Amino acid sequence: VRLSSVRADMASRRLHARGAKQPLSTKLSLGCVAVVALLLILLGPLLLFSSANPISAANPVVGATVSIGIAATPTAQVAGGFFPLGTISRYELTPLPSGSAVLTGGFILQSCLASKRISQTCGYSYLLGGWATEF
Repeated sequence: VRLSSVRADMASRRLHARGAKQPLSTKLSLGCVAVVALLLILLGPLLLFSSANPISAANPVVGATVSIGIAATPTAQVAGGFFPLGTISRYELTPLPSGSAVLTGGFILQSCLASKRISQTCGYSYLLGGWATEF
């Protein structure tokens, strides 16, 4: 493999003398290939991972759960195991109540954005329950 590449390199050097002008078509084609390669390297990951990608699918959050516990490794004196202290599941995707202001038309975006507190007429406040806090 190495010998054939050296032969091809030497044949190319015999045809084109050092310092000879390159044809305009060679310059343009190499320049276009370099620009396209640079654009693919810079913009390729952006297009691949953006939401504008037609093959990407939505990945909505449907829930979050945290479990806290103590894990003990078994020894000669202790049996070991996992001892749960508690589980927190604050966000679960639930359907909107049929009488919700968002569905009945009482939802006004500007008033929700201008208010300092989340009220029952502002979007997803039903998910917060009694945890409505100031922003």
